Amino acid sequence: MSIRDLLDTGVCPPSWTQIRSHRLHSCTDIQFDRDLIGLIRLNGNVPPGANRTFLHTDAVGIIAWKTFSHTDLPPGAANQILVTDNAGTAVAWADNVRVNGSLTMASNATALQTISAVGDISSDTSLTTTGFIGSDGDITSSAGDVISSIGDIIATIGSVTAAGDVFATGGNIVASAGDIIATLGSFVLTANDFKVFNNLPGNAGDVLYSDGANNPPYWDVIPSAVQTRTAKYYDNNVVDMNGAAAVLLFSAASVDIASTYVSYTAGALGGFTLSTAGIYDVTVTTLASTAQYRSQINVKTNAAFRGSIKTPYDGVNTNPQSVVFKQTIYCNAADVLTIVSQTIVAGVVNTTGNDANGISQTIITITWMGPT
Repeated sequence: MSIRDLLDTGVCPPSWTQIRSHRLHSCTDIQFDRDLIGLIRLNGNVPPGANRTFLHTDAVGIIAWKTFSHTDLPPGAANQILVTDNAGTAVAWADNVRVNGSLTMASNATALQTISAVGDISSDTSLTTTGFIGSDGDITSSAGDVISSIGDIIATIGSVTAAGDVFATGGNIVASAGDIIATLGSFVLTANDFKVFNNLPGNAGDVLYSDGANNPPYWDVIPSAVQTRTAKYYDNNVVDMNGAAAVLLFSAASVDIASTYVSYTAGALGGFTLSTAGIYDVTVTTLASTAQYRSQINVKTNAAFRGSIKTPYDGVNTNPQSVVFKQTIYCNAADVLTIVSQTIVAGVVNTTGNDANGISQTIITITWMGPT
């Protein structure tokens, strides 16, 4: 059969038919199906389609030009994304997506496995994954949270920033060279430690320090102004604890250990002013000159009695007696603590200044133990 016969009759031959083409100078097997007869020209070419179309056989066997659509691709697994492989030589469906540039989502970004980018990861709302969030740049949620349910949140050379909370329920939050910022929320690490990466990992004896100026915390030695929560003072002046109805002890004290939690004012109206509210341990030691008479030593804050101890007494012994008084009390910021003695059994009961080695015997230590 010749091509001219096909064109003259307009009838599609059987499925496989030999036709003779003068240009081919041979018999060629061509498969014919339905509308193909209308697509053949005498020169053997198929009529051209529109720009960027391809010749396609549909589900019922019709051949026609058409544009490429998602229906022409074999589907991947549920919720996979079509990406170029790491070598850049093939395209495949994938669960994990690596973005070489910036990744920005206008809505919530939620991943069941890993979110990773060479550039920045940014979301206009929340950024959430049950796996790992990693970026060589910044990780940012401008109006929501950054949440990793069971993995790490790592910004290798950038920052982790969220308008809400930053959660790493089972992992670490890491900003190796940047900041970790939760503008209106908090950091939450339920299973791992908080790690700070400037001065990795700090020097021996360093502590995580905040300068109080809204700057990020950093590793440093404890500045001298905040080295201790304990203040220690001594008074080498001998005072008769029964000398009046109320005798102010430590009215002329000297500092041994200074602390930002305690400041001292000498004189009859003086005392120890506490800078921070919380629990304080107060210890007073002295050497009472005798047990023949008796005094009571009281701790007061703002003129209110908070605790007391009596000096040793037997009415006969005139030897010096050691007195150690410890009291744990709650104080408010700016409370003034004083140590006041009063007479129990009349007679001179003196405090002691220095011992034979010049060591003070009348001492008070005040330690801030923490908030309530």
